[in-house]
Amino acid sequence: LELPVDFKPLKDRRGRAMRYFDYMVNKRKFKPNDVRILNDLYDIRYCDRCEFRGWKGRVIFPIYHRGDLVSWTGRTIYKAEDVRYRSLSDKPDKHPRGLVNVRDVLYNYDHAIEDKWEVCVLVEGVMDVLKIDYYGERYGICAVGAFGTGIRSEQINDLWDIRDNCKHLVSCVDEGAELSLIKLKDATRGMGLINRPLPKGVSDPGELSKRQVVELF
Repeated sequence: LELPVDFKPLKDRRGRAMRYFDYMVNKRKFKPNDVRILNDLYDIRYCDRCEFRGWKGRVIFPIYHRGDLVSWTGRTIYKAEDVRYRSLSDKPDKHPRGLVNVRDVLYNYDHAIEDKWEVCVLVEGVMDVLKIDYYGERYGICAVGAFGTGIRSEQINDLWDIRDNCKHLVSCVDEGAELSLIKLKDATRGMGLINRPLPKGVSDPGELSKRQVVELF
């Protein structure tokens, strides 16, 4: 699997990249220099034109698993777009076709297993992972995302690999996701998973500031 040539690296504010760069700064509250570093760490792209329908107007997040590009997901920068996140399908009749269903892998898995951590945080979405993983790394904190409120057996297997690399396994769910938390605790029985409630006034982990990440985890 290869990334389309129309998926350009999001490393500066020039030309067509401007609106996507500004989205990460103004909407996602990363500093401009943070966005440049995020590009280097997570291979973030943007798509302002594409031969494949559905990807234009999105920040693209490649998904790697055990060193291989297996899929990607894209977050729209437009409020009017009904589908906020679009992921590459693994169905045979689709082109391009992902090598896996994204719900069968954990986002940022490769980074989580490459080192030892004080804390690994399990969250739902890609933006949640970026906030916690980027701001928490220097404090021994990493993060992985399940691409949804539940967790599948394949993801559980990968989570066991990560559990071996961290002292504490923590979950952090969106505000109002108590039912999902109950199911998550049941699915991860034996891992010692604990939950950290979000600070007052924060509805999802992707809204956390650097200070809140460090204090929370």
